[in-house]
Amino acid sequence: MVPHYTIRDFSPDELRRLLAQFRDSVHRTKVNDAGLADEIEEQLLSRGQAELSEETQKKLARWCRTTGLPYQDGMPVAQEISRMLYGEVIDREALRT
Repeated sequence: MVPHYTIRDFSPDELRRLLAQFRDSVHRTKVNDAGLADEIEEQLLSRGQAELSEETQKKLARWCRTTGLPYQDGMPVAQEISRMLYGEVIDREALRT
């Protein structure tokens, strides 16, 4: 069974700070690794959605547990974002991504 992660109360200013930190930590621009931060910002801060889209949630889960040199700097920040939004690091395998 796929878990359902629900966003809890969070500080918009703290989320903005973490999203900026995530953007600074990713290095590949050709594939827009920072796009995850853009999606989270758009959905939660600009549009005021209560939850992330399923695809954005899966992207966050992939960043929270990843391997390979291009991703290692962004992973700890993604984990912090996940903890802020969900109270835990969301599980990539459980979300089947």
